[in-house]
Amino acid sequence: MFNQPSLQNVPPIIKRIIFLSLITTFASIFLNVFLTQMLHLPPLSTLLAITPWGVKHGAIYQILTYPFVNALVFSPMSIWGLLGAFFQYYIVFSIGTTFIYQRGQKAFALFFFGCTLITGLVGFALLATSSASPTIITGLSHPIMAMLIFFAFHNPNSQILIFFFPVRAKWAIFGLSAIYLFLDFSNGHFINFFCSLTTLIYAYSYSVLSSNSLGPFETLHSLDQGLIRLKNTLAPIIPRIKSIPSEGKIQSLYATKRQIQKDLYLDLLLDKISKQGKNALSLKERWFLFRYSK
Repeated sequence: MFNQPSLQNVPPIIKRIIFLSLITTFASIFLNVFLTQMLHLPPLSTLLAITPWGVKHGAIYQILTYPFVNALVFSPMSIWGLLGAFFQYYIVFSIGTTFIYQRGQKAFALFFFGCTLITGLVGFALLATSSASPTIITGLSHPIMAMLIFFAFHNPNSQILIFFFPVRAKWAIFGLSAIYLFLDFSNGHFINFFCSLTTLIYAYSYSVLSSNSLGPFETLHSLDQGLIRLKNTLAPIIPRIKSIPSEGKIQSLYATKRQIQKDLYLDLLLDKISKQGKNALSLKERWFLFRYSK
């Protein structure tokens, strides 16, 4: 079941991904003139995203850095671009935090950077074989697509509003992914098409193998069973991975940690009141005591 996460308990890895993306995006905007005109270097966005320049110069590191440069850097600044970037960060926060509640931070890191690496390798290789292509692979769109696929796999009957009409998650997310692939292919954006297809296959396969369960579509159950059989066949020769805590256990650990922090802070405030009086408390400290007493 999907529970909307709170801003008060955002996992550290989610904070770091969003913060790193914001830093590199704003640095790409504000350092553009300095790098290009003063140092005679390519823009920071060109150095970090998967670009024809990077392929030409063998900048293979771009397969890991491209998600952290928002696509709005490569287009004129607009309110729609900013809203799109905000929406992407919201999905990373919302779906990513839910993923961590269910599977843990290590599993999320493996999922996120695995998607980043595999999709980046495909994109880099395709650009290398088509040097004349102006395609740029950048932003969090592919990891976000993978997270949405994972969400729809495990919450297929959750309701998502599309133009104010409730649609089941499995139809909404897989359907939109299919439309996205169709548009890329029909418009001749073949590199984007194969990158998105790679992301979809990776996310779906991960969802099947990590849970040992069949997907939401009966027509694909034979494929799901084949993946699980392959995993079981290879299991004896692959090092065992430490089991991941359940959703309830992870949420309990987060709740316990927050409660301990609140109790320690309360002790400090009570000690301050006993030594300096209640008038010495700041507005923030008074608000904490008011909320704690509820």
